[in-house]
Amino acid sequence: EYEFTTAKPEVGIMDHEGIQIQLVEVPAIFKDYAYRGDGPSYFSIMRGADLIVFLIDNTKDTKEQLDLLHGEFEKAQIKLNADKPKITIKKQGTGGIEFLGKRHFQFTVREATKMLQTHAYHNAVISANETVTLEDLADVINESLVYLPLLIVYTKADLAGEGVSVKTKEGLDKLKKNIFDALGLIKVFTKSPGKKKDWPPVALYQGEKVKKLAQVIHKDFYKKFKYARVWGDSMKHDGQKVGLEHELKDNDIVEFHLR
Repeated sequence: EYEFTTAKPEVGIMDHEGIQIQLVEVPAIFKDYAYRGDGPSYFSIMRGADLIVFLIDNTKDTKEQLDLLHGEFEKAQIKLNADKPKITIKKQGTGGIEFLGKRHFQFTVREATKMLQTHAYHNAVISANETVTLEDLADVINESLVYLPLLIVYTKADLAGEGVSVKTKEGLDKLKKNIFDALGLIKVFTKSPGKKKDWPPVALYQGEKVKKLAQVIHKDFYKKFKYARVWGDSMKHDGQKVGLEHELKDNDIVEFHLR
């Protein structure tokens, strides 16, 4: 209800259908926050996060708030919802600077060489397999840059606009799901033969396979793995046998059989 109420980072745990996710609320960001007071130390906390969530007040100028936040994160060298440029730099002991895939470069070799040498790259192979700019090359050279996903949440929906409201609890369950999805997670259940699924589920990243689940549960599940049976969206038929390379989906149930 009052601005700048949060004086220091506040840590909490959000439960989403059995998955525990740590949240850290950081004090409100203001102009030049990246350089002033505790701003730099708080940004160091954010650099280590898996996801950034902007809370935007519906009762105020939303564009102004977004512009301010994006500007401060840029100053702190955190790029939000941006993909790291597909440029590879491989240092070498000798040979000077060599460029591969020049047709993808929207800059001259001379410009790039000058930039690289300025940053102490004197022997290296630079390669790209998609269109890249000189700014992209600068970003790859800058080892301080961090790339993080961003979720924007509009608050005070009970007073204006859409989004979430702490007072009425509007949108909070959907917010949990949105955070979970923005983290790129799925939840997977395990079960023993002849029994119901275990609780709580296990959190995995989208695209991970039975092999990863086995390793997470216990190293013996991976070493002694014989086969697994899976129920859920990743299967055409429930209870089918699969191997370690089977890709899992959200809410799958996995029954391990060991040697």
